[in-house]
Amino acid sequence: MSLVALFVAYGLVFFYPRTEVWAWQTDISGTAGGGVFNASVVDGCGNVVAAGATTNTDTGNDFTVVKLDGTSGAELWRQVIPGGGANAVTVDEDGNVVAAGAIRTLATGPSFIVIKFDGVSGEELWRQVIVGDGATGMAAAVVVDGEGDVVAAGRINTPSGSDFTVIKVDGSRGTELWRQAIKGAGHINYATAAAVHPSCVDGDQV
Repeated sequence: MSLVALFVAYGLVFFYPRTEVWAWQTDISGTAGGGVFNASVVDGCGNVVAAGATTNTDTGNDFTVVKLDGTSGAELWRQVIPGGGANAVTVDEDGNVVAAGAIRTLATGPSFIVIKFDGVSGEELWRQVIVGDGATGMAAAVVVDGEGDVVAAGRINTPSGSDFTVIKVDGSRGTELWRQAIKGAGHINYATAAAVHPSCVDGDQV
């Protein structure tokens, strides 16, 4: 079955195969009844991973990643991280899931975060939380390079505004390899996408 379109919004995942027949619809919500999903990806086995936020009792909007069976739409696993939401999701060559977005912490408020999950079980493998001088930020995009390392882009907030930010994280351990924060002429600067050049052996990022 080849994918033509996958729509994810307001806690609903719609899957359209090439036959143009409605294959399935899965409703996803938190314990308080709400959910908004911002990104989705199909893995090498045809399963669907959706990322966003669900609304849950006591914790409010929570960073949420859900994996669904590509044939039936049945939920295979769900990971809910209290506070914040996911804005981007991708899968690596092994089928593991990497999601990025923002998460609230008691000390700092929303912070730029990247989390890697085991593709089969959904177990969290590592997380990297990035804070700046202003102690807040958000990731808007994430990609995995040819060596399995993770590149995420978004913004880090500082006292003078927000900085266009790209970070590279070791795909196995989750340790930060490098970070570039760029200040523009304006008060608000941010990245909205990231890509890896396919012809570069060393995984140059764009």
